[in-house]
Amino acid sequence: MNHRHIVFFVVLLSAVALRAQTGAFTYQGRLTDNAPQGGSYLLKFELYDAAGGGTPIDTLTDVPVTLENGVFTVELNFTALNAFDGGERFLQISVRHNASENYVTLSPRQKISAAPYALRALTSENALRIDGVPASQLVREGDTRLSDARMPVAGSADYIQNRFATPQSSTNFNISGTGTADVFNAWSQINMNGAQILSNRGNANLFLGINTGTPANSAGQLNTYVGASTGFSTTTAIANSFFGVDAGEKTTTGGDNSFFGVTAGNMNIDGTRNSFFGRAAGQNNTNGGDNSFFGALAGIGNTSGGNNAFFGNRAGLANKTGSNNTIVGGLANLASDNLTYATAIGAGAVVAASNTIVLGRANGADTVQIPGSLSVGGSFGASIFNAGQQFNLGGNRVFSASGGNTFAGFENGNNNTSGDNNSFFGSLTGASNTTGGNNSFFGRESGNRNTTGAENSFFGFGSGYWTMTGNFNSFYGSGSGPNNNGSDNSFFGRSSGAGNTTGSRNTFLGAASAYVNTTGSYNTAIGFSADVGQNLNNATAIGANATVTRSDSLSLGNNANVGIGTSSPAERLQVNGGNIYISTRGGAVILTSPNGSCFLLTVSNAGALTTQPTTCPQ
Repeated sequence: MNHRHIVFFVVLLSAVALRAQTGAFTYQGRLTDNAPQGGSYLLKFELYDAAGGGTPIDTLTDVPVTLENGVFTVELNFTALNAFDGGERFLQISVRHNASENYVTLSPRQKISAAPYALRALTSENALRIDGVPASQLVREGDTRLSDARMPVAGSADYIQNRFATPQSSTNFNISGTGTADVFNAWSQINMNGAQILSNRGNANLFLGINTGTPANSAGQLNTYVGASTGFSTTTAIANSFFGVDAGEKTTTGGDNSFFGVTAGNMNIDGTRNSFFGRAAGQNNTNGGDNSFFGALAGIGNTSGGNNAFFGNRAGLANKTGSNNTIVGGLANLASDNLTYATAIGAGAVVAASNTIVLGRANGADTVQIPGSLSVGGSFGASIFNAGQQFNLGGNRVFSASGGNTFAGFENGNNNTSGDNNSFFGSLTGASNTTGGNNSFFGRESGNRNTTGAENSFFGFGSGYWTMTGNFNSFYGSGSGPNNNGSDNSFFGRSSGAGNTTGSRNTFLGAASAYVNTTGSYNTAIGFSADVGQNLNNATAIGANATVTRSDSLSLGNNANVGIGTSSPAERLQVNGGNIYISTRGGAVILTSPNGSCFLLTVSNAGALTTQPTTCPQ
């Protein structure tokens, strides 16, 4: 086979201006092996840019041909981008009878005539231009002409820019839809990697995370802080409420307080009403106030005194400096630093003077001290003294601890049968509880009607009052969640969630928040008196007095302007410093005309804006 000879002819199909410029051309040759051949063969055509050596530019394999007197005709179409770029081209042809045989390469390579180069547009004189502009003048990504001194020059105010330093001036824009960014700094203020998260300085306040409350709020008011450096030196504070990480973080100046968790009071300045609940509770409180500490390191070095009252874990830890005291449990304590009325009650209780009351042992001494004098060296009797399971005063149980339960207060836990691991502090707290377990109620009548509800935490007068069967709820504040029977709710603030009955998985933050909601679930209300309307689901209202009246909706503020990138928005939504991005393809903006008609504003693929009538959203 390798002695065969081949004679070639090239015929270019040039009629009809080569139909939309394909690269196909007809190739004709003659195969002989000392005599013309006949029958079926498979040919391979390889396109080279040299008569010998090199790598194929493109290859066509197993092209079937039928020889008649040695002659074959095929249409070849090399599709590589550089197949015919003006340089010389050579065909190397190989032949075999069928796919089971190896190809035999014929030589020499055959040079292709200029015919395929006729495959060019009818206006080929413009082939290296776009709209008459030479290709060398087109601007590509990375071209320095994108940043040199042409108009508009870099940094010009003639177009909207993405800047990392000072905001571009006079570039307000409005958005409708959803935008995304790695960092989004709203001036008034939402940041993430840039720190402050959320906020709403001055007056009714809110603040949520990281550097909460910074820079120092210059007017204070009803506050509410949630995480990270909560409170971070607020000035001038008023109603407060802090939850987490550095809680009070040097509060300035005082307020009605309430701190829950991590380093709770964290060096509070200047005291006032207080209330601390967890981890480092009073942490070095300055300067006193009406106090109340519950749990973890409770009073932890309280300075300077106040009306006190400590419950749990390391309770009094040698309080500084005195005042009306009262300590109940955990490592209890005092035994000095300016006691006054003292009192101790329970687990490692100590006291050691001022006007005294000690119930419980320190080192197994079992000595009980009361105002006046009473000393017991063995046993004693009294009209009523039920110390086996509880302490009674005037015939009413005021303290008991059994089955993992701790009940401290008038008639609290009175009906408990098999519920365990409960902690009730305050008159009538958990008074109806029967089998509910793992509950924590603090404050007069908190959880009063609870019967079988479990793992609830209620703090404050009357909080969770009517909750009977609801589980996993957390209510903080006087009268919070009083009518609730739902589950997994979190209410923080005086009378928060007051109307909720069977709604579940709601989060309400702020005094009187979500007052109207009754059976709605998955709702969020943040801010003083923020509300979500009745029986809604997945509704969110953010801001003092903000209201949302439709499910699956978010409402910001109470008839307020919203600013993104500006601290003084002049319209319902004012955005400064960035682009508006509507990512939905074919998405539109609905505009309302002066007569109340609605029009859909859309953009075509060519960038043209059009409007057309549409039904107004309801």
